[in-house]
Amino acid sequence: MGVPPRDVGPDADPPIPDPPYIGTELAAQRAIGRSGGDGGGDPPGLEPRVAKLEAHVETLRADVAAIRKDVGDIRVAFATLTERVAHLPGKGFVVTTTTTAIAIISGLIIFGEKLKALLGL
Repeated sequence: MGVPPRDVGPDADPPIPDPPYIGTELAAQRAIGRSGGDGGGDPPGLEPRVAKLEAHVETLRADVAAIRKDVGDIRVAFATLTERVAHLPGKGFVVTTTTTAIAIISGLIIFGEKLKALLGL
């Protein structure tokens, strides 16, 4: 059951043999009744296994539907977050405001005494 040669003639490639485990797997499958549709009928216990798989598929479908709903909710939340972030102040505004506040506070600390004397406090 090897791969047929590419060419026919004296220079043809020899057939490549099947790996040794292929024959033993096929023999084992035939021995337990899983011959791959050669008319031997369904293996015993197939119906309950198929029913169990069908039940699992229905559960998976329900889970997928719930996941789709969650993804829709996540999209709405992400759009809301994106809109809120768009209205936040930029880095330049934050740096300028902080620098100005530090300068005013430093000026008050340094010139505090002179301001008190000027205002008569």
